[in-house]
Amino acid sequence: MENREVINDVLVHLFNEIMELEEQAIITEEYKDITNNDMHIIEAVGLGGNKMSDIAAKLNITVGSLTTSMNSLVKRDTPQRERSEQDRRVVFIHLTLKGKKGLSSPCGISPQNDRCSA
Repeated sequence: MENREVINDVLVHLFNEIMELEEQAIITEEYKDITNNDMHIIEAVGLGGNKMSDIAAKLNITVGSLTTSMNSLVKRDTPQRERSEQDRRVVFIHLTLKGKKGLSSPCGISPQNDRCSA
């Protein structure tokens, strides 16, 4: 096997391991129907993102992709949408109580928290 293939295999395996560890740390019983990507969106909203365009930029995704994910999350009652009164094209996103609860729990959405490891 060439060096590039070895490095690629190691990196792919490492990435998959990190994704699995992240899922174990952040997907609790209450949030078992929410994916890792959904949790990242909730975190982006909770950490200061309030307009769809700002949240999409923070996550480096298109507004269209975010809209698709947001539709699913709104059905699960984690964020809620609110249209701007001044410009109806602007959509603000706010976390619901369930979204805030997940954001503030020790292992809910922020696996960086030391209390989640062990």
